[in-house]
Amino acid sequence: MKLVLALSVLSVSVLIAQQSTSDTVRNPLAGDPAAVTAGQQVYNQTCQGCHGPAGQGDRAVALNTPTFVQGSDDGDIFHSIRAGIPNSQMPPFPRLTDVQTWQLVSYIRSLQGAAPAARATSASTIPVAGDVAAGETTFFGRAGCSACHEVNGRGGITGPDLSAVGRLSAEALRQKIVAPNTPLPAAPAAGGRGAGGGRGAPAPVTLVVKTQDGRELRGVRRNEDNFSLQMVDASGHLQLLDKAKLGSIAIENKSLMPADYTARLSAAEVTNLVAYLHGLSGRDLNKTASQPMSGGVTFDRLKNSKA
Repeated sequence: MKLVLALSVLSVSVLIAQQSTSDTVRNPLAGDPAAVTAGQQVYNQTCQGCHGPAGQGDRAVALNTPTFVQGSDDGDIFHSIRAGIPNSQMPPFPRLTDVQTWQLVSYIRSLQGAAPAARATSASTIPVAGDVAAGETTFFGRAGCSACHEVNGRGGITGPDLSAVGRLSAEALRQKIVAPNTPLPAAPAAGGRGAGGGRGAPAPVTLVVKTQDGRELRGVRRNEDNFSLQMVDASGHLQLLDKAKLGSIAIENKSLMPADYTARLSAAEVTNLVAYLHGLSGRDLNKTASQPMSGGVTFDRLKNSKA
């Protein structure tokens, strides 16, 4: 068994070396179901705290999408994992072996609703109806979206960062707003021939914790081990919990988002909100830097600080 494993690792290393001289590096473990399973284990231990369960997005961007700002090829994803992304919260993971990193790439690919070859033009480049400025006002005002979501450093941290949510179609964004508990369908296959075998977006996940004194906390998991649980509740507060002092921990396939936006907002307001979100193609570092940080530390002070 050890010999088979050693030969497997060696063959992967040889394939990586052979591809290093080409422009496009392909995952040598692509198409291997065992690599996906192993990659899921690495993901749950290393990535889930920021990117959320099944890559649905949390403190960091969603990974169940076929395109990424830093590059969408296998080699691009491999490099982003191992080297990190400068000027972002994505750290490097140099301690992961090549095999572990490729397993992680395999798992991320399994989360995507379309194969890499089926990548289309970014949804945010296609104009949609609605008033973008009015939609921004609704997002940070009447709809209260910024209580949970941030855009370019402005807003809450309970829900996913929406700075690049324009990667989704206008139809998907509208569904997220008016029917947040309904998972998005699988993306079409290359050539538009129906469902591409992708699993679509996973069902929404809410962590429900009950304390021994009867209190109930609802929110998203940040970190967990055998003894403790860290979660951000619906009000945006970080809760550090001792499992021995909890009554129960449960998962609901229900979103924390309000499900009554069709009653709270007019049809025009929903359309404007979709138009605003659809135009968010990526984090604007200038706008992000202008936002205050917790604790009163400015971006310039952080940038110019000495170790």
